[in-house]
Amino acid sequence: MWKNAFKISNSDHEAENNGLYYYLFDSTHKWFKSHLIRWRAEKTGRTVVLPHIKSYCRVSPDSKRLSWFLLTSACLTNAWGLDSRDNKRYSIRNYELGVLFFPEYFGEEYFAIKEVDENEKRRIFPLMYDVENQGDYDEPWQQEKKVYDPYYFL
Repeated sequence: MWKNAFKISNSDHEAENNGLYYYLFDSTHKWFKSHLIRWRAEKTGRTVVLPHIKSYCRVSPDSKRLSWFLLTSACLTNAWGLDSRDNKRYSIRNYELGVLFFPEYFGEEYFAIKEVDENEKRRIFPLMYDVENQGDYDEPWQQEKKVYDPYYFL
């Protein structure tokens, strides 16, 4: 979660206990930060409300195209399951559902999320949020980082 999203969210600090604020970020994988986008949903008027859905997508460098899009309820965490202590079994903790969209199945090379070329008439993929890269000052939420003050990011 980006600091600025925390500031404008109307969800109170107790919402962090239900998983909305836990984003995948391992300090050993600094490259992951460059793959995150800032939460904004101005066109739907929902910027102040953080979603509980999870979506993953491959966005072009110009932020106008998607190579694929996954809409799911699944987090990439150990809630998916764990090895048992004897490593002979795997315990499934949750069952999740998702829909994976590939443009090829719609007869397209890519999904347009903004007008790519004004001469080319394309349907725009209906994203429920705006795609915007994070700023240099933004830091993702880290579960491992203990923050005891709920207003730390304000």
